[in-house]
Amino acid sequence: MGYTIYVIENFKHKGLEKFFYTGSKKGIQPDQAQKLADILDRLDAATII
Repeated sequence: MGYTIYVIENFKHKGLEKFFYTGSKKGIQPDQAQKLADILDRLDAATII
């Protein structure tokens, strides 16, 4: 196929969006950073939900 479908289109939570794009933990609970990173990484790599 000649196109890519993104699973993550936008964020409602600004802290989560900043974490996704920059890695900044400001705006999220730091103890949940690794779990969130794993989830976001899987969603970003996915093409179909």
